[in-house]
Amino acid sequence: MKKSNLIGLFACISLLSLSTVHSQSLKMAGSSKLWIDGTSTLHDWKCDAKGIFGNFSIPDDVFGAKVGEDIDIKASIQIPVNKIWNKEEKLVENLREALEDDKFSSIKYTVIKATVISSDANNAKVRTNGKLAIHGNEKNVTIDVQLAKQASGMEAKGSYSLKMKDYDVDPPTMFLGTIKTGNEIKISFELDLTK
Repeated sequence: MKKSNLIGLFACISLLSLSTVHSQSLKMAGSSKLWIDGTSTLHDWKCDAKGIFGNFSIPDDVFGAKVGEDIDIKASIQIPVNKIWNKEEKLVENLREALEDDKFSSIKYTVIKATVISSDANNAKVRTNGKLAIHGNEKNVTIDVQLAKQASGMEAKGSYSLKMKDYDVDPPTMFLGTIKTGNEIKISFELDLTK
């Protein structure tokens, strides 16, 4: 084999090796949390989302990346509607009914693009653009995510506020309409992502 061909072959192998090193698939640990905050005419409320799952591939060179740099993050997360939980069973029942969990079983967010807002050796903030699907309606949204390097992988935190009616969801009511929930809710998450 010619020397020039050998050099080209080694260069390709080196590039492939580098891409493998800088990309890491991560699993969501059981300690991960996601919850939904809302209001009502009676009191504020909070529902925990159990059984959340997703896929995450985040390059480790996001830490120390330049501000404004696009990062190749592949990530999606799903919330099973029938696993949204609160100790007030009537609230959960009405929320699931409003989301029509028999037709639309999950809420899903998929990252399409991610851009670095700030970054150092151990922390990074990225602005993700993606598609949020709720109640059969999909919209383009922007969610800022704070990443922190951990020995076992990384932690991802963030939140997003939305109006239920934007997704054709009627805010739930209780007790013959005497108690009404507010239109705006906030979805927050703290995800422990492990290698």
